Amino acid sequence: MSELHKFIFDGLPVRGMVVRLTEAWQEILRRRAGNTATGAYPPPVRELLGEMAAAGVLMQGNIKFNGALVLQIFGDGPIKVAVAEVQPDLSLRATATVVGEVPHAAALSQMVNVNNQGRCAITLDPKDRLPGQQAYQGVVPLFGDRREPLEKLSDVLEHYMLQSEQLDTTLVLAADEQAAAVIAHAAGLVRAGLVRQDPVLAFWTLPWQLLRAVCQAISSAGARLPLTSLAWRLRVVVIGVAVVQCLAQHQLWLAVTIGCIGAVSYAMPVWERRWHTMLTDRGDDAADAAGLGPALALFLRRCPRTVSVRRRLHRLESGARPVPALGLVR
Repeated sequence: MSELHKFIFDGLPVRGMVVRLTEAWQEILRRRAGNTATGAYPPPVRELLGEMAAAGVLMQGNIKFNGALVLQIFGDGPIKVAVAEVQPDLSLRATATVVGEVPHAAALSQMVNVNNQGRCAITLDPKDRLPGQQAYQGVVPLFGDRREPLEKLSDVLEHYMLQSEQLDTTLVLAADEQAAAVIAHAAGLVRAGLVRQDPVLAFWTLPWQLLRAVCQAISSAGARLPLTSLAWRLRVVVIGVAVVQCLAQHQLWLAVTIGCIGAVSYAMPVWERRWHTMLTDRGDDAADAAGLGPALALFLRRCPRTVSVRRRLHRLESGARPVPALGLVR
């Protein structure tokens, strides 16, 4: 199911949208693959066209306009023109005219901007056009302010928004399954509202953060002392001795304070790790529910094999879904 979600950050001048195209985009690819005269799009063309379709839906969903939004990329290269058109009801079509061989893993400049002659056009075509009224169109080149080729569609559209609307815009576009899986992971956390609790976690673990910062400063200052690291690892012994000495001197409040600091130094890292484990599991589940579990697992196989990565791979590949350890989640 295709989805579009809008979100804002409370207290910040930032708003955004998350779009995920599934059936509509897959139908476009099926129709192209079923065309015996042309065959399926080459992978780089498929990725470019998919990014254009997603970007078109994002822009159409962000404006109040009764008409079609047409995003075009054209220029010199093996792709003559690529078009994505999105209607007010967010129905869409996308197509590309390929006139030459597209290199494997070709960048944008190799497909449509070989001689820096490529252009990106965004057209707003009103449905109820008045007599003599022209469609609004903005055109920008496929290079930056220093005439350097822009290799990603997101860079082109960000440059367009900065020039035409004076808006700082960040676009993350993906038609590659691995990249889409990572975005689905993050979108799952955004939809669940879990990232809003990060400030709460940071505040709750503030004592541990301060203690860790102090210990790191002391450790850095005494890095040349061979027993510094060992003393930190065996802090339970040091803390125990300090507590016993304080009790022997009838300084109960100091013994309790030292004991609490020692408990926090052990408990907070465990709680923090469990929180982040829960977040990664919820994001992985969201990607898996979107049918991108295998792609996410393939992406994780390219990452360093830490304990966390191995655990996530096991969950994704075995289908295991254990109950989160934090009772406050469910």
